[in-house]
Amino acid sequence: MNIKITISLVLIAIIVGAIVYINPFKSEEVFVEESPWFYQVAQEDIIGVNITNNDQVVKFYKEGKTWFIKEPAIYKGIPAAWEIFQGVDLLLSGPRTQRDLTISSYIIDNPAQYGLDFPEIIVDVELTANRFITFKLGNKTPNGDYFYGEVVGFPQLYMVAEIWGRVVGKLALNPPLPQWYLSRDIDQLVSTSLRISNSDDVNGDIIEFVKENDEWYYKDYRLATSPDKVKVNSDVANNIIPLFSGSPNIKIENPRVEDEDYTPWGINQQTSDVIAVRFPAMSDMGTEYVEEMALLIGTKTPDKSGYYALWVSDQFFRPVIIVDASWVDTLLDVFNNEL
Repeated sequence: MNIKITISLVLIAIIVGAIVYINPFKSEEVFVEESPWFYQVAQEDIIGVNITNNDQVVKFYKEGKTWFIKEPAIYKGIPAAWEIFQGVDLLLSGPRTQRDLTISSYIIDNPAQYGLDFPEIIVDVELTANRFITFKLGNKTPNGDYFYGEVVGFPQLYMVAEIWGRVVGKLALNPPLPQWYLSRDIDQLVSTSLRISNSDDVNGDIIEFVKENDEWYYKDYRLATSPDKVKVNSDVANNIIPLFSGSPNIKIENPRVEDEDYTPWGINQQTSDVIAVRFPAMSDMGTEYVEEMALLIGTKTPDKSGYYALWVSDQFFRPVIIVDASWVDTLLDVFNNEL
């Protein structure tokens, strides 16, 4: 090979190698600072939560895998509604935050400047091993997208997403009570069904009460598959209709049945008596619909003061509850009385 060609190839190889090594066309790596954590704890370490929203207070505690309401005292021992409370312990394990670029200092020199002297929301998170963390949410930022926040014991100022703070604070304003516990406003109900098991009919005997123009009527399905509606008499109107608001003295027998076998309490989807009420509701998307809250009635408690019952729902781990025996007996006795 010609010596000149050899030297030229060597020079080209050196130049290509230098270009690959230096790579002037490579884009510079841009460093993006991660949003700081407001605080961060392990979800499984959270065993208690106290939330204060202005003058409203709600407290929760965890036993096993179930969260219960501790305060207000009237709801003590009632499981928090799973469909609302699910994920709250994850939510409270700590959010990321934003920095306010208009603030020259990230240290809180004057709490009143950010509404942290009298904060709107205060949350105490109880952890395992006798540990606690408390945070406060004060004023909203001028654009309304964030709350100013601080973790008690630390001087840093944070900005927490408004929706995060709103979800947490709403728990104090509207404690997450389960559907089966809520008392219903009679004026809001649209219908009620009572079904009593009947060995001669797999569907049992059914009487339905419906409200039209503020008047209550009944349909007795023992008489026909599509019975006419008949106005209830004064005795039913005065003594039965008011009971549709719900059972008094509801108690918890078992908060979480892992295997979903409710037969020890005499509860069976096909054979249990059923008490169901229906009322208007609205979805998160603003769509109006009629919601049903139904209870399967099991056997009586040993002291005969109540019946075991189960909320009809596709929710996992529904609790076995105890409803008032006289409430059940009075409602189901309509099958023996003149309406």
